[in-house]
Amino acid sequence: MVAVATGGTYLYYASKPKLYTASTQVLIQASASDVGFSAGNATRTANNILQLLKSSPVVEEVVRSVGGSGRVTAAASSDSDFVTVTVTADTPQRAARLANAYVDALISGRESQLRKNTEEGLRAARQDLEALPPGPQSAGQRTQLKSQIADLQAALTLPRAGAEPVGRAQPPSGPSEPRPLRNAAFAFVLSLLLAVAAVYVLDRLDKRIRHVEDVERAYGVSLFGVVPHHQGQDPMVDQSFDEAFRSLLTNIQCADLDRPPRTVLVTSALPGEGKSTVVRNLALAARDSGLRVAVVESDLRNPSLATMFRIEATPGLVNVLSGGMDLGDALQRVAADAPVAVAAPGAATNGDSSPVPPGSISVLTSGTASANPPAVLATEGLSSLFDQITAEYDLALIDSSPLLTVSDAVPLLARADATILVARVGQVTVPAVRRVTEILRRHPRMNVLGVVANDVSSKEFKRLAAGYFGTAA
Repeated sequence: MVAVATGGTYLYYASKPKLYTASTQVLIQASASDVGFSAGNATRTANNILQLLKSSPVVEEVVRSVGGSGRVTAAASSDSDFVTVTVTADTPQRAARLANAYVDALISGRESQLRKNTEEGLRAARQDLEALPPGPQSAGQRTQLKSQIADLQAALTLPRAGAEPVGRAQPPSGPSEPRPLRNAAFAFVLSLLLAVAAVYVLDRLDKRIRHVEDVERAYGVSLFGVVPHHQGQDPMVDQSFDEAFRSLLTNIQCADLDRPPRTVLVTSALPGEGKSTVVRNLALAARDSGLRVAVVESDLRNPSLATMFRIEATPGLVNVLSGGMDLGDALQRVAADAPVAVAAPGAATNGDSSPVPPGSISVLTSGTASANPPAVLATEGLSSLFDQITAEYDLALIDSSPLLTVSDAVPLLARADATILVARVGQVTVPAVRRVTEILRRHPRMNVLGVVANDVSSKEFKRLAAGYFGTAA
């Protein structure tokens, strides 16, 4: 806003034609017979002179003598009898000639008007003198009229216009208009103030949570992890990214040293906050730590783990709960010799009946599409399914639906040992967080470990890394 307003203002005024201003002064002479020019009343005198300057006779005289007219103004001094006449024109010479021509036409016109008024007054006084009857009764009036006639005859001999020029206007050395630098500076200050006000208003209206500290404060639970923003193909190659999930895994394992959680539900308030990505990378970190990890996809409406792990989409959770398949046949073992992000399709093995080796990942996808996901997830068989998984695996990560879009994840809150909330910084809003906390308060049996701030900027992540991870990223 500031750049456009400043640059646009400068270019606009720089492209306008240049104008030049010249001025000269007129000395006002007090006269009882000429109330139009009254010394001592600056405002009235300036207004009267300005009206005279713009009158048709004066303008016609200026056009006849100079060949054109300009923009004329008049300003009277409050502590003197001088009036400044200013003219603006397209060239310096024309501005000076116009200023002098206006003053000359003004004084010439006033002289002609005063002579005309004086001649009319003299004619009327002579007529009144001739009309007086002879005799001593009218002697005083005759004397007064004779004195008036003598004064008027003297005024005709020495006519005065009530004003006289003081010097002559000179061509200006430079243009008076436009002033692109001055106007651009004014536009800069004004647009800067408006921009600051706009940013303040937008910031007040923007309900998104933009900082890690605000995530913890809004959810009212402890900050369980911080995940930095990453644009690469394989985020686990990034040391800081890898360290973030190792730290998150450590926090989960240390949440309860006597009974560490075996089934962890990962959910969020809104779609697109990265809960599935957190599940995938947390599973990789657990695999690298030597744990036997099971990943269960309970998001039946928008499944994504099959694509992330490069495995088959079916069979899965729906097939097992419907009784159409055993759990062991539905679990798909992910290849342990390569990162998931670069694993080739078909690297998983289906129906592997061998014991689950340490440092491995098995995935139970959502399976066949269901017409009624809430009913599927509310079945009693889900609890026994989790029991079977925890009997063979060290950690079960459950990827669920967002809490605010559908109610599918609500039955899982009480069935999982612990719940982790994922909040994407810059996307999740304060009203959404408030609705999530209301949902969580209605389920006192659940165990919320904390919130994971996802997609944190690199700058903010580096600032927080030492405090949360014990080492600089």
